[in-house]
Amino acid sequence: MPLARFRARVLASPARTIWPPSGYDYRAAFTFENRTAVANIKQQKKRIRIAAQQRLRNRQVKSSIKTLFKKFDASVAEGDRETAAQISTLLTSSIDKAASKGVLHKNTAARKKSLVARHLADLS
Repeated sequence: MPLARFRARVLASPARTIWPPSGYDYRAAFTFENRTAVANIKQQKKRIRIAAQQRLRNRQVKSSIKTLFKKFDASVAEGDRETAAQISTLLTSSIDKAASKGVLHKNTAARKKSLVARHLADLS
C-alpha cells in the first residue's frame, strides 16, 4: 500500500474506535488448549472478558508497529529519505502511544525509538 494512502487511512480513522466489533465471539478469545475459562464468580467472568479485549487490542497495536517497522526498513534499504522520515514520524508517535497505554514497556519503547533515529541518521 502506498504511503500516502496508508497515512490518509491512519489520519482519517476516528479517534475512538468501537471495540469490540459487533458479533464478536469472546469465547474464541480466551480459550486455552481447547478449554474455555470456567469462572463461577461474576467479577471473574467480567475480568476474563475484559482481559480478552485488552489482549486483542494489544496484539493489534503491536502488529501495526511491526508493520510500520517493516515499511521503514524497506524505505531505508531503498535509500528514500523523505518516505523514511514520514514513516519514522508515524512510527515514533505510535510507539509513544503504545508505551503510554502500557502496551509496550517504557524501556522497550525507548529502544525502538532509538533504533529508528539511528537508522534515519545513517541514511543521511
